[in-house]
Amino acid sequence: MKRTAALLIAPVLLVAVCARAASLPQPQLRHVTVQGEGEATVQPDVAKLTMGLFIRDRSHAQAKAEADRKTGKLMESLARLGVHKADVRTTQIKVSSQYTKGKGSQEFSDYCDLNVDLTVVVRDLAKIDAVVETAIKSGINNIKGVTFHTTREAELRAKATQLAVIDAKNSAALLARQLSVNLGKVQSAVLRDATGAPALLIDELGLTQNQTLLPEPVTIRSRVEVTFELMN
Repeated sequence: MKRTAALLIAPVLLVAVCARAASLPQPQLRHVTVQGEGEATVQPDVAKLTMGLFIRDRSHAQAKAEADRKTGKLMESLARLGVHKADVRTTQIKVSSQYTKGKGSQEFSDYCDLNVDLTVVVRDLAKIDAVVETAIKSGINNIKGVTFHTTREAELRAKATQLAVIDAKNSAALLARQLSVNLGKVQSAVLRDATGAPALLIDELGLTQNQTLLPEPVTIRSRVEVTFELMN
């Protein structure tokens, strides 16, 4: 009986020791989180013009026919400037009608308003002025603005990210030296980036005086947040 009691007590003691070990405070992993920033800049080589066509006519059919005529003329004129058909896109069409009430429940259409928004991608920046003038001559009556972009965005994004990582490493190393500790492994890393596309509104004065547009450089910025382990 004594031997049996000893065998029964042993597992109980083992469980108690394990429970006590689990309840002891565990050493906390020390770490530091830093941010790094990087940016890459280049002159734009592509422009995107936003323009609109407004037509008011007696009926929707008449307004649409007029819009088709003017957009067709625009496409032909842009093609002569070397703008590809694929670089001209309709982004929005909005139709509204004005009605007048007659006798009883009858309503009569006074007129129909048709708004068509388009974007034109210009891959030769020297032709921006010519494209704007051509659009106006073709019947476009609302030039809303232009944004500038680059075809090297992927290359610049990679460069900006690389610079952001280097900046984060340098910040972490400086902090570690100040704290008299060593940097360990990277625990986590988060990348955040944004592309800056300079925008420019075109006013009527600029159009009538044929002023050449002077775009600002395109800047792509990246920001990383990196957490390093700290070691003695």
